[in-house]
Amino acid sequence: MRPAVPWSVKGIEPEAREAAKQAARRAGMTLGAWLNQAIIINSTDDVDAPPQAGGTHPMGPGYIGQPAGYDYPSAGQPSNPLAGLDLSPITDTMSDLIQRMDSTDQRVDGLLDALERQLQPEAANAAHAAPLAAPAPIVDPITQKLQSLSERIEDAERMRQLSAAPRAEDRSALMTLEKAVSAVVDHLENSNKESDQRFADIHKGLSSLGQRFDDTEAQAEAEKARKQTAALTGSVQTLVDRIATVESAVTQAAQNTDEVQHKAIDAALAALADKSDETHKQATITKLEQNLDDLQTRLVDNELRHVSAFEKMETSLHSLLDRIDQLKAEPQAMAASILERVEPRLNALDAQLVETENKAVDSSQIVAK
Repeated sequence: MRPAVPWSVKGIEPEAREAAKQAARRAGMTLGAWLNQAIIINSTDDVDAPPQAGGTHPMGPGYIGQPAGYDYPSAGQPSNPLAGLDLSPITDTMSDLIQRMDSTDQRVDGLLDALERQLQPEAANAAHAAPLAAPAPIVDPITQKLQSLSERIEDAERMRQLSAAPRAEDRSALMTLEKAVSAVVDHLENSNKESDQRFADIHKGLSSLGQRFDDTEAQAEAEKARKQTAALTGSVQTLVDRIATVESAVTQAAQNTDEVQHKAIDAALAALADKSDETHKQATITKLEQNLDDLQTRLVDNELRHVSAFEKMETSLHSLLDRIDQLKAEPQAMAASILERVEPRLNALDAQLVETENKAVDSSQIVAK
């Protein structure tokens, strides 16, 4: 038994894969099925048709399927030119090629699915972006060479049926086919490496894009929080100023009330002293005493009301101060509610101050009478 043909998957031209795809597409078959059929046909020992006399190919001497310088065998030569050749290396190469191509297709499909899932969250953000220019079509200058390689494989099958004896040209054609298949495998390996690198770059770019989106969102949230804090600080400062104004008004009202009361008492005492110097009837003195008692009672009641009002105001101020402390601790959560509650109380305090001043004026007028 002669030694087997050396096995190698290197040296395959880059055009071989595209040529195989073109041939499979013309035959209406998948790439794997077409390669299987080509291997089986080239490894078959059956001869279906005799060669023509004179070594002429049925399709003409200028047929492009065979390499230049190929001599067609005569009718007297043996009918099985490939019987002594070991085609198992080609079969193994084709099987390995099919497995690699299937594995590559699965990996590419998985990477494309992952890429699509990653791009879906950014689709809404990219809707307003300017549309990207359509990529220029990839020009494949070796399509004709790949098609020629496929036709040469078909011619090899035809010549297997027409040839009569094994020739050096047949071995050369098989070696050429093996080199083409090896080139396809090398091209697939290089394509896998390039695809991995491209998808790694795409993944890196998407990661960078996601990080930029996160940073932009964080900056926007920080700016929003800063603006809310500034607005809340202004509101709190306004509230503090209004509380200080209310305290000043309450203090002034208390001072005015005390002054009015003292003046009224002094006036009443002066009037009583002036009238006591004169001789009046007992009824007038009694009436004055009753008026003084009534005035004293009203003054006491007024003082009690003022004390109660001051206590309420002090309680309200303490409550406001506590709420201001809470507002400083949690400005974003309590600012709106505190402002809504403080406004009615401030209005109530203003109303109480006005009422107190009116009562003080009334007391002064009563004493003056």
